[in-house]
Amino acid sequence: MNWFKNTLIIAGLAVAFTACESDVTIDDFSQGEADFTSYVAIGNSLTAGYISGDVPRSGQIASYPNIISSSMNVVGGSSSFIQPLFQDEAGLGQGLALGFGADCVGTVGLAVVPAGLAPNPTVDGTAPFNNMGVPGIRSFEVFIDGYGSLNPYFGRFQNGPTSNVVGDALAAQPTFFTVWLGNNDVLGFATSGGVAGNTPCVPTATNPCLGSITDPSVVEQSIAGTLQALTLNGAKGVIANIPNVTDIPFFTTVPAQLFPLDEANAANLTGAFTAVAGIVTQNLALGGVPLAQAEAIASQYAIEWTEGANYPIVAVEATQTNPLGWRQMTAGELLVLTTDTDAVRCQGYGTMVLTPDVLQTLGLLAMGGTPTPAEAAAVVAAVSPIADGDTLLADELAAIQSATSAYNSSIASLANQFGLGVADMNGFFSEVTANSGITFSGATYSPTFVTGGLFSLDGVHPTSRGYSIIANKFMETINETYGSNLPMVDPNEFEGLAVPNTP
Repeated sequence: MNWFKNTLIIAGLAVAFTACESDVTIDDFSQGEADFTSYVAIGNSLTAGYISGDVPRSGQIASYPNIISSSMNVVGGSSSFIQPLFQDEAGLGQGLALGFGADCVGTVGLAVVPAGLAPNPTVDGTAPFNNMGVPGIRSFEVFIDGYGSLNPYFGRFQNGPTSNVVGDALAAQPTFFTVWLGNNDVLGFATSGGVAGNTPCVPTATNPCLGSITDPSVVEQSIAGTLQALTLNGAKGVIANIPNVTDIPFFTTVPAQLFPLDEANAANLTGAFTAVAGIVTQNLALGGVPLAQAEAIASQYAIEWTEGANYPIVAVEATQTNPLGWRQMTAGELLVLTTDTDAVRCQGYGTMVLTPDVLQTLGLLAMGGTPTPAEAAAVVAAVSPIADGDTLLADELAAIQSATSAYNSSIASLANQFGLGVADMNGFFSEVTANSGITFSGATYSPTFVTGGLFSLDGVHPTSRGYSIIANKFMETINETYGSNLPMVDPNEFEGLAVPNTP
């Protein structure tokens, strides 16, 4: 994923977090009906400890499986939980950091910028590994032999050139496991703005369904195969369901009502879009469309802008009833975090690009003049809708919700079939969102980008503190399902985001 087309200015950020060792003391430790001798975690970037665009070593150490393993050791589990640790914080060199930058009007503030670390993919550790979290992996890819050639995160620690993820996990001879798969089967569609289309995709040798929603039947079959392999020798475990991906900061940070307009600018834009509607009416009529029908079609382009906050113009599929292929965004639709907010603020992105020539033609129209066909076409072309990749519109949001519900229904059914606990991450994060956060030991963590403390700088993955909260949710489920007594951890004792002091 390409992060941040421009720096994102974050005003008023004044909180830095620090880390310290956990000091948990709980009596009467017990594994209950579980056997934690060899714990294996299968999942994606959330399982690997991905933070702020990459997998730093500190993120791996604070990964929820590593936290769970530490608590398992307290109750008599194995002392060995081997992760394919990066040797330093660089990961594959794709990380993000907080720095300083200026926006298009010269305002300087905290901004998300590339961390600028040289990649260092060397693995510190040897197979078999217990943490089989692979960033970017989709449910059906856990059985692809040689998957390391397709995904460098797996390629760096695979057992061999023909390995697959489940096979390598089984090499650790798990007696207990966690599985969290399915997130990426819908997340890639969402973060790309749904450009691949809303129809769920069944992957084939020639169509890997990149950027598409994976067909729910494929997700069900893949997770079923994973659980069947893991439980074959009697291992117990917990599977997590899928949160609503559109509740994360990647989709909730850039406000949909993007344009605060004063009365004069609102009137000017209203006049400009009224002119567009008039030009479209004339063009349709000249093309043989009856005048009344032409006026009805063109009326949708006469956007009325108001003083205060306004929704932008967004790209949609061009049709006979919407020949220009754009409309105004509506309530509930979303803009992604990587939307070029500088282009919005200074270049007319989402409204019109008002060049001197376009302004001259608009002035001519306002005085009742007749522009040339080229001048009229330039006015229509000046409309600059937010691109499909920067938006999640109503039909795309419905497709995401439908797939997520189907995935979670399958996960619940499979958990029942295999006698596993379900960590209800969907319900948990929905509650966190509805309550604007969750409080531990006096500190509140919320989904607010950066300052909320729960999510990292990519707007998708948690901070170390966020991962500790996830670990607690898994451990609560393990304790409830198997009668064990895994000690919880305090999120306040984990590392937060590093904030620079001065520009």
